[in-house]
Amino acid sequence: MNGEHLWLRLLYVAAAGVGGIIGGALSDNTRHVISPATAQTAANGSQIVSAKEFRLLDVGGKVRARLFLDDPYTPKLALYAWRGGNQEEVSLSATIIGGQLTLLYPPPPEQAPEQQQGQIHLRAEQDGGELTIGRKDSFPEIDLSTSKHSTGLNLASSKDQKRAIQASVEDGGQIFVLLRDHNEEQRAGLELDKQDNPGVYLYDRKGEARSSLALDEAGNPNFALLDTQRRIRADLELDADGSPSLTLNDPKHVRAVLGSSYLKNTTTGSAEHRSPSSLVLFREDGKLLWSAP
Repeated sequence: MNGEHLWLRLLYVAAAGVGGIIGGALSDNTRHVISPATAQTAANGSQIVSAKEFRLLDVGGKVRARLFLDDPYTPKLALYAWRGGNQEEVSLSATIIGGQLTLLYPPPPEQAPEQQQGQIHLRAEQDGGELTIGRKDSFPEIDLSTSKHSTGLNLASSKDQKRAIQASVEDGGQIFVLLRDHNEEQRAGLELDKQDNPGVYLYDRKGEARSSLALDEAGNPNFALLDTQRRIRADLELDADGSPSLTLNDPKHVRAVLGSSYLKNTTTGSAEHRSPSSLVLFREDGKLLWSAP
């Protein structure tokens, strides 16, 4: 083999090697341009893929699912409607305060975005969680929640989102059920206190209690009418032996008692039990004015 042929072969081998290196570099660079994902090999030999976002496309090229960071700290998985567009149907995310799952019903393209958008939202927090059902971007029509101190259920009107039934169970033992009007003021309430004594309450348009019907620990009923300052002005009740009485009050003192009552004898200090057929009247200073029989 002469020297000229030897040099030609060496040049060919060198050109092939350089071409392979350049081609490999171009291929690797092209791979990184097409996809932001990078593959790394862990210490145990498994492959780890890292990326800022992953997308799942259908046969038509539409995005049907995304796995991405909704903000610098919130990973999110979003599933998109078959109708296309950017309308999410399902999203699952992990926020700073807890995880949450949202189900949406996106409207067809021919409808306005604010129409027919049902929503179910489930959120988990450190001391409880919340489930809401309603329309998107509106006050939830059904809200079930639990926290460190109570568990609550809210059923709201679909018309104005203000008329509602609210029920709550406090850790202390009380149970409340409230009815709210179109101004979100409480108008009626049902309560079971810590001693399991039930009560029904009616409120005026300002949310102030004006009447109550309750049972005490012995099971004796009491019906009270209150003024705007929450002072009892009329009180109808049964005592321990079932005897009825009606008490009428001014803002400071008892003014009249019809029926069974106890009067204190200022001379002896003893209490006198009056019969259900008695009537007792008091002066403005609270002292006895007249009684019969």
